[in-house]
Parts: sequence; C-alpha cells; structure tokens
Amino acid sequence: MSNIAKVKKIAKAINALAKNNSVKVSVGGDTAYSTGGSINIPIGDFSDPRFMQMVQGYIDHEIGHESETEHGYMAKAISIGGNLMGSILNALEDARMENSRGNIYPGARINLEILFKIAIEDEIIPNPNDMKQNIMEVIFSYILHASRELVCGYTSTHAPLALSIIRQSAGDVFADGLVELLKETPSMKSTYCAFNLSEKIYNYLNQSVNNPPPKQPQAGQSQDSDDADNGTPSDSNDDDSSQEQSDSNDDDSSQEQSDSNDDDSSQEQSDSNDDDSSQGKSGSNDDDGSQEPSDSNDDDGSQGQSDSNDDDGSQGQSDSNDDDSSQEQSDSNEDDGSQEQSDSNDNGCSSEAGADSSSHEGNDESMSSLDSGLQGAKADLDTLHDYHEEVQGTITDKARDYDDVDVAELQCLRIDKTDEPTMYSFDLTGWRSLSGKFARTLQKVIIDKTETLKMATSTGRRIMRSKLASSQLGNDDVFEYKEETEALDSSVMLLVDSSGSMGYENMLEANKTALGFAKAFQRMGIDIEVNYYGVYKHSQGKNEIYTAKEFGKKLDVTKFSVASSGSTPTEEALFYALVRMSNQSQQNKIVFLITDGQPDCSSSVQMVHEKLVNAGIKVIPIGLGTRSVQGFNESVYAKNSEEVNNALKDAIKKKLF
Repeated sequence: MSNIAKVKKIAKAINALAKNNSVKVSVGGDTAYSTGGSINIPIGDFSDPRFMQMVQGYIDHEIGHESETEHGYMAKAISIGGNLMGSILNALEDARMENSRGNIYPGARINLEILFKIAIEDEIIPNPNDMKQNIMEVIFSYILHASRELVCGYTSTHAPLALSIIRQSAGDVFADGLVELLKETPSMKSTYCAFNLSEKIYNYLNQSVNNPPPKQPQAGQSQDSDDADNGTPSDSNDDDSSQEQSDSNDDDSSQEQSDSNDDDSSQEQSDSNDDDSSQGKSGSNDDDGSQEPSDSNDDDGSQGQSDSNDDDGSQGQSDSNDDDSSQEQSDSNEDDGSQEQSDSNDNGCSSEAGADSSSHEGNDESMSSLDSGLQGAKADLDTLHDYHEEVQGTITDKARDYDDVDVAELQCLRIDKTDEPTMYSFDLTGWRSLSGKFARTLQKVIIDKTETLKMATSTGRRIMRSKLASSQLGNDDVFEYKEETEALDSSVMLLVDSSGSMGYENMLEANKTALGFAKAFQRMGIDIEVNYYGVYKHSQGKNEIYTAKEFGKKLDVTKFSVASSGSTPTEEALFYALVRMSNQSQQNKIVFLITDGQPDCSSSVQMVHEKLVNAGIKVIPIGLGTRSVQGFNESVYAKNSEEVNNALKDAIKKKLF
C-alpha cells in the first residue's frame, strides 16, 4: 500500500472512530485508555480488520459502562470480598451491560461478541486449562464465560471447559451449587443486581473454602438435617453439653441451640429448613438477639422472621420471598436496625436463592469431595480481573508493535475534541462586509470553470459537420457552441489558532475573519468546516479542538466568539484537517490556517504538512499580526481582518491555491 493510500486509510478510520455522539473519543498516541466520559484510541494499523474489530468493540464496551454502570459498587465489592468479589462483579456487570447495549443497538451486540471471541482466540482471556493450579482462577473463569453465555447468548465461550475442571477438582455438589447461582444472571437489570448476585456467589465460595471436614456423630447424638419431626433433633459435629443440640459449630449453652454459626441467646431455636411446629425458628449465621427468629423461605404465621447473615437488633425480620405476615423485613447482610428494609427483589433483581451452604449438609461423601477440592485454596484472587483493561492493554501493545514509519510519525499526535470552549462577548461588527470581499476574491480560484460537451444550436459561426446531414430533414441546429458551467467541486476547511499568545485583539480579528470566511463560502455554495485549535481544557490539562461550523451543518453566528486560552498545537490541527479532508469526496481540497505564527513544534508541522500535500490537500497559512508562519516555506500576512482579503490576493499571486 502506498504512503498516500495508507494515510488516507488511517484518516478514514480515525474519522469514523472519533465521530461518536455518545461519548468523547480521541485518537492519537500509542496508548488505549478511558477516563470519565472519554476514550482514547491509539494510532495503529487501521488497515488491519482484526485491529479495527477490537477497537470498535472496545469503544462500544466503554460507551456501555459510561451509559449504564454505577461505578460506586466496585469499591464496595472490593471492601467486602477483596479481588475475588470485585472480579466477580466486573464479570457479571460486563455481561449485563453488554446485553443491555446489544438490545438497544444491534450493531453494538455484533461488535461486542466479536471482541469477546477475539479475546478468547488471542488468549487475552486465559484458557481455563492454563489455570488448573489455582482452582479459584478457574472458578472465576467459569463465572466470566457462563455469564456471557447465559446473559448475552455468546456462543464462543470457555464455560463448559471451566465447569468440567471445577467438577473434577471440587466435586459435583459444589459445581451444581455454582451453576444454580449463575442461573440468576439473566434477571440482572442494574449494577445493583449484579452487586447482589456477586455477593451471593462470593459468600458461597467463602463458605465452601472455610467449611471444615464433617465429623462422625458421637454416641447418643442424632443426625441433623433432613429431620422433619416435631422434636428437637441435633445436628452433627456438636461438642457441647446442651440438652437439645442444634446445627454444627455451635458452642453456646442455650437450652435449644440454633442453626450453624449461631451465638445468640434465644430460648427456642431449631435447625434451618425444618418444617416443624416449634415456636421459633432461626436462619443460619444469625448473631442477633431477636426473641423469635425464623428461617428463610418459611410460610408460617410467625410474628418475626430473620434473614441469614443479619446482625441487627430488630425484633422481627423476614427474608426475601417470605409470604408470611411479618411486620418488619430486613435485607440480607445489613447491620442496621431499621424497621423496614428492601430485600434483593428490589430494582428488578432476582430473589431466587440459588444454592446456599445448607445444600451440602448431611452428605458426608459430597462434603469430603468438596473439601478435598478446595482444601488449601483461599477465597480471593491475587489480582483484580478487569476484562476491559486487558482488552485496552492488547490494543496498546498492537499499536506499539506496529512498526510502520508513516504511522509511527503520527503517533506523536492526537485528536481531542470539545464542545465547550472558553467564549467571550466580542463585537464582531463588519464580518458581513468581509464575507462579500472574500467571496469576490476567491470565486475565480475556488470555483472551477469546466467545459461541457459540444452542443448544437440554430445560430452561430461554426458549423458542426456531424449535423449537416440532418439539416436536409429540416433540423436547423447545425451550429456549434460550448456551454461553460460553474462546477462546485471544492472542499474547504479553516483552522483558527486560539492559543493564549493570540491575545484579545488577535482573537477579535480571528473570530471576525472566521465568520466572514464561513459566510463567503456559503454564498458560493461551497461547504466549509471551521475548527478552532489550542482550546485549553483546564479540567483535563490539555489542548482540544472546537468545531464552530461542521461540514453539512448550518452557520451559527453565536459559535464564533472563542477566547484565547491554550498553547499552539498547529501540527495536531493539521493532522485533524488531514483526517477530515481525506474523507471528503471533492477533488479540490483547501485548508486555510489563521495563526500568530508560533507553533509548539515546527518540525512536526512540516511533517504533517508534507502528508497533506502528498494527499493532494493545499494549505494556505495566513499570519495574523506576524510576517511569517513557522513550519511553512510560504505564507501570507495580514495585520487584521480588513487586510486578510489582500493576503488572499497575495496567496493567489504566489500560486498557493
């Protein structure tokens, strides 16, 4: 591919990427990144379809997060469950968000699925076989792939492979419980729902890792769980001397002990999931002092029911999905004493319990298998897994590894756009008269005079020999004439320097000149785009480009009062002109540049100017208040806006057009 064709290919790709109304997309440098409402795409091999697919998918993924994700939940997840819960939330929220975006924008669904497929093929996402030494990594891999499969419907995933490894290592009981939990993923409607489910999964993993091996029952003890009588049976693994023993791991001296891990002083408590007629029932892991707690999912008429993992002191609480007549309900894992709290069924979230730790009780063989598979594991990951960071890292590597000289030269440049420049109330009186002068001066050099086909008429001086024969049949149109028409075959861009060095007076003249240019070409029927550069964004600490008049849009006078602010990145302005003009279909392409003549990097200006010339784009530098414009061999001069017309005539004499 020739250098010109290559540059045009890059320009076309950048133009397509940067033109996005949903989020600000900048193009430049050699690093991909996203920061609060903006995305940067590095300059790489835009002629490579696979690279472009990754870039398009990455942009759609980041736009999705900017539009839909509530980012505050990530810090909360990490504070609860470290890297493991944070990674799980990342995976679930990615799947939920991508499905939501795909439902709104079918094209985004295609881009996102292709990106996920590429990530698997290029091992941006590791193969589960490579993580067998760390079972928790394999478990996370299953969550990542299964959520994409269940929620988004992606067909290329490692979910079956990861699940197979989990079954071999941790046993079927554990694997089945994890599968049940993942069945809730399609019902996630918000980041809140993804957070709730990630906490369920984390608790399940944490309990599975920390659950000790089952002990054999001692003499005189009865087997717990699966008993549904009206007595007070005790669970296995109790070593206390209480009269009626409850679930495993209780060390209290209560008369009737409750479910596993209860340290309360309730008088009557029974094991979880029992359907007896005892006066009070408690759920697992309660540390509260409620008088009559009850287990989750009970349909009795008890006055109060407590959810699992509650540490509050409310008198009566009910778990999610209870159909009882309890007065007060509390959400799981909340430590407050509020009377009424919303459960996990709020915001459209699924309230299905999935699989909990009680599903493993009473099955010694399964528990042994479970414990042996996760023995020595920790309920955490060494690093926080973030799919989008892994993708953007790969895009960055591909851009840096692309060793094309022409592309490498452009990687020092970037395109940042803004819609909010610093404006000032300038008095632009006189811009209309300027537009008339500009139009009269430029009409002869901008509008091409072209000859059409030879035409025949009944009068004239020159006879068309081909028409003589028809004259015998009464056709008098035998005389030749040439019809001359004005062909509007030009595309024009104006670049206006708005750097701090321009100052108030120069910016007043520059704004007036820019408005006159825009109106002049409108009069001639030629589309023009006007861009200000060196517009400083204080919050970002960088220069940006502001478009006052875009190709194909109407002229708005109020947009031409830009104040001076930043430095003078003329090279980046010319690069943007290269991108925009390369995508215009007209053959005659002209860029006017108005500046005080002091660019940030004159050598870079020369490099980009050369690429513009090679692409067939003419550049007319106009020094406003200066005799020369650095970076160009030829330029013209104007002291103020009134002298710009004379500068245009001088440019015509110098044959800069």
